[in-house]
Order: sequence, then structure tokens, then C-alpha cells
Amino acid sequence: MNEYKLVVEVRGLEQLDRTMGATVVDAALADLSPLVNELTARVLGLADRYDAVAASRRGCWSFSFALGAKGSAMQAEAAARLDSIGAAARELANKSSVEIFGPASAGMASLTTVCVAHSSTLDMESEMQAAAKLSLDTGARAAVQEIIDRKLLRTVVQPIVMLPEGRVVGVEALSRGPAGSAYERADHLFGAAARNGLTEALEMTCAAQAIPYWKQLPGSVWMSVNASAATIGGLSGLMSEDPMACSRMILELTEHLPLGKIDELRPTLDGLRSKGTRIALDDTGCGYADLDVAGVIEADIVKLCITVIGRLEEHPQVRVALAEAVKLAHAQGALILAEGVETEGQASILRDLGVDLAQGWLYGRPFPASELGTWTAGMVASEAARAAVQ
Repeated sequence: MNEYKLVVEVRGLEQLDRTMGATVVDAALADLSPLVNELTARVLGLADRYDAVAASRRGCWSFSFALGAKGSAMQAEAAARLDSIGAAARELANKSSVEIFGPASAGMASLTTVCVAHSSTLDMESEMQAAAKLSLDTGARAAVQEIIDRKLLRTVVQPIVMLPEGRVVGVEALSRGPAGSAYERADHLFGAAARNGLTEALEMTCAAQAIPYWKQLPGSVWMSVNASAATIGGLSGLMSEDPMACSRMILELTEHLPLGKIDELRPTLDGLRSKGTRIALDDTGCGYADLDVAGVIEADIVKLCITVIGRLEEHPQVRVALAEAVKLAHAQGALILAEGVETEGQASILRDLGVDLAQGWLYGRPFPASELGTWTAGMVASEAARAAVQ
């Protein structure tokens, strides 16, 4: 038997603590631990033996397993099984990371795996860094480039409501890859684009396709679109081609930007504001880094990450941390938007904490932007009926 170790580690914990807050991160890690054990049980089913262990340190788990290797044929088979274990572990780790931290934060704090011989003297840190850079997508660049060039994206929108009454005040424009493809899911699509230097091109294509749909919205409803720092300038020019759109748009900054980066963006952000566009900070936690950035850019909306929302009911300490974050954001003049709201229990907590806006399956799933006309007509009819009764 040859002995090996499978190491599963959350990369970027320090950055996560600064942005999400250590309390939120600890709650997420508590939820992640059983997922890691489940992941390991599944991928190590190919091994002849494995030993489940508790986390070896915060955000890191190590599992021992064995593969038989007697004779050249058996050694080749063991090597093939080792490769299969490594590939399966990486794929499932990526899914678990998105489930726990959300699509945006998962890129900052990915779950990385590496298989090494149990007696290996290799530098584990170097191994983990190499594994973190590994792309799981064969031919990803060509596939994403084709989606961009042929405009194969699908725009969907999801309602955003005002709390506590639940009145629809906005929609977020979201993009999906071709139905049934490996890039149908947004996290797969944008992850592949990021690994292959296509983020800016993809974001610009998504925005150009989404922005014209604002014309199908009721006059009281705004639309938000996503942008990284690299695409804000291009989006500003794109929106300037339709001046009336600017006052109906919210631009969501999707990156966890360092404070030093803000000064570079300020002229563009100020130019957008002068045309009526509001600025939101997306994927925000309860840590000081995100809230400092929100204050510096004078964000109109601070959008809470699903890492926070998904733990409100089970982790009281997260509710305490969120209450403080809400107070600080309100003191800075920003509205708070909670995304990923799926249960009435979460909604009740958010209302009690004074959160202003909410988005999630509880209020409506994303639907094709091509159906906005019908959706708007139904909303207008419902509002007219309510007004008549009153």
C-alpha cells in the first residue's frame, strides 16, 4: 500500500476576515466542515482506505488514504486513481466553495485541494498555490470567447423589494451562458473568463445586452448591472450613449477593492453620479475593509453577501455582527440590500435589523429579460387594483 494525504484548505482567510468579518467567516467554516467531510468521503471512494479527521487548523483539513501498488500494472492503476481523486476533489471543492461563500467571494476564498505522498518532503505551500491556479476547464478560453463573439449570453432579471412592505423597487440584470452548456451557470462562466483574461470583454458584452431592457420597466423601478474596476470606464461610455438610462441604473461594483484603488475610480464614479447613476458595493460582509470602502466611495447601496444571509437563522453571533454593520452603513448614508434571501425566517430577521432592501428566491427567481414587458404589465395592473381597493 502507498500512503497519501488529501489536503483541503480555504485560501484567502485573512482577506475574508477583513471583508466578511471573523464572526461571519467562523460561522461559514462551521458549515463548511461537514461539506468537506462529505466531499472527501465521495472522492476517496476510489481509495483502498481513508481516515477521516477533524480540521487540522482553521480552514484546513487533512485526510490520509492508501492505494495498492504491487507490480508495474498496479502502480499504473494507482497513479490513474490518484489523478482521478485529485480531479474529483478539485471539482467538488469548487462547488462547495460557491455554496458556502457565494459566487463572488468564492473567487477570493477558494477551496483548494492537493494530493501528495504521505511521506512527501515537498513544500506544501507551493503545492497548494500551484493547485489554486489550476484551471478545471479544457478549452475554456475558446469556449468563452465564442460565447462573447457570437453573443450567446442570456439576460435574466431578479426583483429587488423594499422592506418591510415587500414592494418591488428594482431588478438586477444577470447573465447566463448557453442553456445546457458547461457555462450556463454564472459562476462557471465568469470563473472561466477570469482564469483566461476575458473578464472585461465578458462584462462589457453582458452590460451592453442588459442595459436596453430598462425601457421595459415601470417608471418607479430601477435596474442594476454589475461591473469590476476594469470595466467601469467602458460602462460609463456605454451608458452615456443612452443618457436617460443613467438615472434608472445602479452600478454594482463586484470586487473587494483596496482603499488605494478607489482614488483611481473616483473621477469615473463621480461622472456617473452627475448623470443620476447610483453606486452599489456588491458582495459585502461585516468586516471593516468592505465597510471602509463603502464609506470612501460614498456607496448609495451596500449589498450583503449570501455568506452573511445564509447564516442568520442558525448563528446568533452573525446577527450581532450584522446589526453593527447595518448601523455603520446607515451612518454613512447607504441603504442595505440583502441578497440570497430564501426563507421567511431570514426576512423577519432582516426587517428587525432595519435592512432596507432584499433580493432572493423568497421574492422572485430570476426570469428571462425578454419577459419584462409581460411582468411590468402585471405589476402595473396589480398596483392599480390595490389602489382601487384602498
